[in-house]
Amino acid sequence: DASSVAISADGGFVAWVSFGGTTSGIRQILGLDTGDGNRSIVSLNSLGEIGNNYNESPRVSSDGRYVLFKSPATNYVVGAGSSSTYLYQAFIKDRQTGVVVLASSLDGTSANQADQAISSAQISGNGKYVVFSTNASNLFAGSTGRQIYRKTLEDGTIELVSSTNGTAAGRGNSSSDNPDISKDGRYVVFETNSTNLVAGSSNKQIFRKDMNTGTLVIVSSVDGTGATEGNSTSSGAQISDDGRYVSFESSATNIFPGSTAKQIFVKDLNTGTITLVSSKDGSAENRGNSASSNSRISGDGGRIVFLSKSTNLITGVDGSFNQIYVKDLMSNSISLMSSKDGTGAFAANHNCASPEISDNGRFVVFDSAASNLISETQNSFLRKGYIKDLQTGDLKLISSMEASAPLLSDGDVQSSRMSSDGRYVVFVAKAKNLKAGLDGAHAQVFWKDTQTGVIQLVSSIDGTVAGK
Repeated sequence: DASSVAISADGGFVAWVSFGGTTSGIRQILGLDTGDGNRSIVSLNSLGEIGNNYNESPRVSSDGRYVLFKSPATNYVVGAGSSSTYLYQAFIKDRQTGVVVLASSLDGTSANQADQAISSAQISGNGKYVVFSTNASNLFAGSTGRQIYRKTLEDGTIELVSSTNGTAAGRGNSSSDNPDISKDGRYVVFETNSTNLVAGSSNKQIFRKDMNTGTLVIVSSVDGTGATEGNSTSSGAQISDDGRYVSFESSATNIFPGSTAKQIFVKDLNTGTITLVSSKDGSAENRGNSASSNSRISGDGGRIVFLSKSTNLITGVDGSFNQIYVKDLMSNSISLMSSKDGTGAFAANHNCASPEISDNGRFVVFDSAASNLISETQNSFLRKGYIKDLQTGDLKLISSMEASAPLLSDGDVQSSRMSSDGRYVVFVAKAKNLKAGLDGAHAQVFWKDTQTGVIQLVSSIDGTVAGK
């Protein structure tokens, strides 16, 4: 089965995890150059040897040159990883040179690799930086507990992000995790239970670190101090390309006056303004009356997509299922994505999931088992992939053979991802009819050009069913 798909910003490269396509019997990272159709095994060392242990969680730089992944394999860098399947390290593959770099190491050698497993990891859009979380105690002198680190790939420098002053003495006194990084790598956001990163802090909060100046600010706070921080858990931080805007979810009732239940917020770090995203008009009176989650912010910071069961964001939504919404921060308007015509009367009649938004905020992709969003899906409660064009209002199937008169996928779809302009979409499906000869027994990766409607079978060595 294929899983964990990633696509470069330009849509030219796709990476995924699969047992297939190799003879190793171990999960490997595979890749496809969509321009020339060349398929490759990404998880090879510089000698061309395949990874000798499991590989997971591929992330791709904007141009597709660099691929970040996690693995306990011991043969990417001599002596790295561990025979244990749990001591995952962070590796970067340069697809141009074939070189694999051990990112979770002080000097790139196994002798100084992280002595505890890597948790979350992300790569900057420009491919120059990696951020990750780990409980390792040997990456920064005196550091303990789960901390956030940034690796500069050009010179190998590792910096402690979750610290007031970049030193071990100023490190967070509790767990920090789930970092995200701006496109140029300058800004890093993360969530933490630490109480010493800002005076008076408690609960899980969101912070942003400026790696150029060393300034650490609390995002989930009205005025940037511990005195007005969120009085309940905040999580799910996402950062805009330039690092100015950060979206997050929080159950705090004091970040925005009158707010209750889990809501979506966005903070402008230039002005300090916090906006209530999951509200019909930005006011607490018209906030979502049920929990909202899974926010994603557009690259330009202008729009945010999220999930909610609220019944009051769009008239007519009954709250039986999670719906997909987009908030336009310029107009302060909210729109229902998971609807045949944008109204509550035709909202999805089954749960929606996995929302993503393009960098310019024009396109949204999501998965849903609804049967009422497009006429061709009537009576089908399989999970399908959709793309919504906010400029034209068009809602189309991703998981279909043609842009017009779609032949609906006969297998469940998940993990839809798209290029920065929304033209190219990848997804995972156990379908038989999207490529002749598939039996539907295993999940495959597909790539679609939404302008032409052309679908390619990605998870195959040669693009054929025989090579899957």
